[in-house]
Amino acid sequence: MFHLLTGMFLSFSACSLAFPAKVAIDIPPRPTLEVCPPQPVVQGMVKDGTVTLLVADATKLRDWIRAYIVCTQSNQTRALGHIEKLENRLKALGGK
Repeated sequence: MFHLLTGMFLSFSACSLAFPAKVAIDIPPRPTLEVCPPQPVVQGMVKDGTVTLLVADATKLRDWIRAYIVCTQSNQTRALGHIEKLENRLKALGGK
C-alpha cells in the first residue's frame, strides 16, 4: 500500500514540475595559440653576485625575451577574446 501511495505521489508531483527547454548553442572553436620560442641555451659566470654573459649569449637571451613577450601577449589576447565570446553566449541564454 505504501509503495502504491508513494508512486502515485511521485507521478502526480512530477507532472507539475517545469524543466527548462534545451537550447542548442554554437560554441566557438578554441583559438589556435602560437607556439612560443623555446628558451635558448646560454652560459654565463656568476662572481660576487654578478652574472657575466658573452655578448652573443646576452643577445640571444635578449631577443628571446622580446619574442617571448610578444608571443605570450598575443596568446593572452586570443584566449581572453575566446573567453569573452563564451561569456556572451551564456549571457544571451540568460546565464549570469
